[in-house]
Amino acid sequence: MDETFYIVALPKRKFCYIKTQDEKEKKIGYRVIVELENDKSCGIIIGETKKIKEWELSKKYEIPDQFPLIPQNMIELSKKIAEKYFCDLFDVLKIISPPQYLELEVKIKKEKKRKSKGKYNEEEKKSDEESNDRKETELNNQEKEKKEGEETENPISKVLKKSEKNFLDLLEKNRKITLKRAKKLLKIKRIVELENLGLIKITFSKKQKSKEEVEKALKKIKEKKEKEEEKEKKEEKEEENQTYHQQKERVKLSEEQQKALDEILNGEGMFLVHGVTGSGKTEIYLRAIEKEIQNGGAIYLLPEISLTTFLIKRIKEYFPDAVVLHSALPQKEREINWWAIRYGIAKVVVGARSAIFARFEKTKIIIIDEEHDPPYKQSPESSNLPVFYDARFVAELRSKIEGSKVVFGSATPSINTYMRAKKGEIKLIKLTKRVPGMKFPKTQIIDLKKSGYDDFFSFPISPQLREEIEKRIARKENSILLFTRRGWALYVICVACSTRFTCKNCSSSLVYHKNEGLICHWCGKTYPVPEKCEKCGSEELEIVGFGTERIEEEIKNVFKVPVFRLDSDNVKSEKKAMEILQKFEKTSPAILVGTQMVAKGFDFPSVTLVGVILADTEFMLPDFKADERAFTILNQVCGRAGRKIKNESENSISQKSEDISIIQTFMPEHNIIKYAVSQNYEKFFEEEIEKREEFELPPFSEIACIRFSGKDEKKCHMISEMIASKIKEKGIKCDPPTKSIRYLVSGKFNLKMLVYLKDENDAKKLREVIKKSQFFLHGVKITLDIDPESVL
Repeated sequence: MDETFYIVALPKRKFCYIKTQDEKEKKIGYRVIVELENDKSCGIIIGETKKIKEWELSKKYEIPDQFPLIPQNMIELSKKIAEKYFCDLFDVLKIISPPQYLELEVKIKKEKKRKSKGKYNEEEKKSDEESNDRKETELNNQEKEKKEGEETENPISKVLKKSEKNFLDLLEKNRKITLKRAKKLLKIKRIVELENLGLIKITFSKKQKSKEEVEKALKKIKEKKEKEEEKEKKEEKEEENQTYHQQKERVKLSEEQQKALDEILNGEGMFLVHGVTGSGKTEIYLRAIEKEIQNGGAIYLLPEISLTTFLIKRIKEYFPDAVVLHSALPQKEREINWWAIRYGIAKVVVGARSAIFARFEKTKIIIIDEEHDPPYKQSPESSNLPVFYDARFVAELRSKIEGSKVVFGSATPSINTYMRAKKGEIKLIKLTKRVPGMKFPKTQIIDLKKSGYDDFFSFPISPQLREEIEKRIARKENSILLFTRRGWALYVICVACSTRFTCKNCSSSLVYHKNEGLICHWCGKTYPVPEKCEKCGSEELEIVGFGTERIEEEIKNVFKVPVFRLDSDNVKSEKKAMEILQKFEKTSPAILVGTQMVAKGFDFPSVTLVGVILADTEFMLPDFKADERAFTILNQVCGRAGRKIKNESENSISQKSEDISIIQTFMPEHNIIKYAVSQNYEKFFEEEIEKREEFELPPFSEIACIRFSGKDEKKCHMISEMIASKIKEKGIKCDPPTKSIRYLVSGKFNLKMLVYLKDENDAKKLREVIKKSQFFLHGVKITLDIDPESVL
């Protein structure tokens, strides 16, 4: 009978094998430390095989855990993700696991060190004494071969080089260091030899947590948060918290809502809830989860961390034990939440993109709220992670493996998702009305051409918008203003020679910030504001345009009310975003100014006016998804107004409390603006899908964007053309390599190339080309992004 071996996934696209033992339980998903070619690596057992290559067999390995780190269903999911996105399986496994659980560290293994820490028990002492006795015997035998009478020193110390003694001294001082750092100090072969001598121990950085440890830690976290909430309540006035008090009382579902809920509960597979803003989609999701979690777990995904934190209070009214998973959480809390899911202590997890990997062994339902939002896709620009996955696609893969339901929800579904719903691949559920008592805001388009460019650039708030803001201030209501450019001014120009000041490391104009000076929004480098032009010496310099920083300052001066700004300059953390949003919610009258962040799914009943300062900036970008993004942003931000549920008496005086959305534009006749204002998604979809089909763009093909980056401009062009040639030889359609819109960033040149994949056969051929081409070739880095959200 043939022997069976375990397959072990290792870092850097490697695999090895270890012999299986006569064990009752299979070790799939277990962590393992393997020794191969005088090197030690952490791996995950991912399957079994009977055929191996002898040199890939690890004869020395260690499986220290009592249960798998990653369950079978998640191993299967990881394999499919690696195949889809052409990435390393081990990198996917690292995303699924908490930080440091797939890392190794080196610990000192000396009696005197352990004694000093009080952690050296009799069994350890006896084991180390026996090990040291054996090693000393071996070394003493070697010493006997030397001339008699030769003066000798400590036998173990004798064979150590100075660098190794220094290494051990460092460990004595620090107790432990990562294996990665250790390899920089000493060759890995010698590190392994030191372990064989019994001087050090290579082990996992993190031990698996017991259920008791997790329950204890969760209790501490809960108590800490309760104290913080109690403190907040004392500082708040009772009326300032009325939003959350209203939400505690369960509302009666409308006829449309109840029908949608019934369809989800009685159906299977995937659903798209296409509901207008304010139609009560969240209430449907929560009630669907309530029914489904009786036999498994539930995942509630939101595109933004700030949205996650904002909604968690409402979710915890339904599910007190729900936990949060996202990258902005403190590492310890995130880790404990991960284990709470693993032990079934928590059945509901709420989070951003990465929460799709919550470690449920069986997921019953996955909610993807605001499914149109680009942050669901991990892009090369947004992170250093090497796996550019789409949480929406991962949810679909997971549902097929675990038999769970997936509910996509949006007022403006992505073109791809809506097309699949039209074809019947996803069950389409429509909500056409807002919840009872909540009315759509009126909309008004302001043609900026009538007042002229000069008036707009001197003060970007039109007389009509200004008048409406003043009405809200008089009634102590709130307003939101959207503008998609940050900074104080767009650029600085020399009046004499028309030279724009640009970044020395990038092909980007520098943006003027009042307090920081000139900043490159591509690489982040900061420059002082020049006194004269470097090219002609003229001192006539002009600051041109405006951004959210300048708008914030000017409307503060004009309206004399609290103004809050929400953009990536002002918000450096999730905590800061929450502070701004909570202050805005509790202040009336007030104005919130920001970029796309203010267009997210926030629910502020106090907001009765939304103003889009300039609607033209988004759909003028040279990207195939530009129109889709522009329509979505306009539609979503307009939906932030009119969120208060009013009773009959309040509705009877609608003239006094009118909700309105105002869009300022130089192109009022543009179809995108017309469709967004009229909330006509169907008409927008019909027009957009025709263009996509004509140019074979998604959903009529799958796009892969290959990016080339390097300091040598000629090599970048040469390598990109070589790869393009190989792809064409395979019969796959691809565009010629072109300059990225961010051509020069931080001293590196950037090219892009779009590849059109008709089917899985094309994808396999592309994999072959990429596999044969190294990811770092002659100083040119190649990045492959499947289904990109942007090809700029």
